[in-house]
Amino acid sequence: MHVALNAQLLSAEASYRAAGVSKYSYHLLRALNNAADGAENIRFTAFVPASAAALVAADLANQQPFVSPVTGKKAVMHVGLEPTALPVQRPLIRIGWEQFCLPRRLAQIEADLVHGLVNVLPLSGPTPGVVTVHDLSFLRMPQVLPAFKRRYLAALCRRSVDKARQVIAVSQQTADDLMHYFGLDHRKICVIHNGVDERFQPGDPGQIAQFRRQHGLPDRFLLYVGTLEPRKNLPLLIQAFAR
Repeated sequence: MHVALNAQLLSAEASYRAAGVSKYSYHLLRALNNAADGAENIRFTAFVPASAAALVAADLANQQPFVSPVTGKKAVMHVGLEPTALPVQRPLIRIGWEQFCLPRRLAQIEADLVHGLVNVLPLSGPTPGVVTVHDLSFLRMPQVLPAFKRRYLAALCRRSVDKARQVIAVSQQTADDLMHYFGLDHRKICVIHNGVDERFQPGDPGQIAQFRRQHGLPDRFLLYVGTLEPRKNLPLLIQAFAR
């Protein structure tokens, strides 16, 4: 089976572009590249920006093969990268590539399935699709987005979930929103929560105490590492922490 992945929002920049959906795309590629049980007859082709391809390729090549604790099988490294020369970091070019170039390329590589990693599938072409929807903030909080982006996301996301064979929602809230705003049948939605990076482990108490002293922090403090946007609702987060 040949599965194609649209990972064009993956970024190697040291900026907000490397957050959120870029992290999701990156770690999904790493996990699929190191899958063991049941993956022997599946190969993946990930379409990625040329600007990020070298970094991702080097990381995938340096992975230590995962060994299944159940079967003892060693993972087969089988994610191939196809860099896109076009400057897909520019939204209009990426949209054009997704809707006009990608369907033709899927036919050329004889993909059996395409996975849209961020809210959108190519709307033309016969290749079956799965789409991951991260949130519907463009409908829940339309005032925080530019008009063009809001209209594009609403139109393309709605048509993508209608076309998809299966829709992945990263939270129950997103699943509920898909049913509320798009009238999507709950049987078509699968909730798969985002994973937690292996770096996030309970810290050493001594190191935590030293960090607090160095930065003049109280015993209880909150570290927020997301992007600063109105739709993140940080005032509510602070109010909840204060309680």
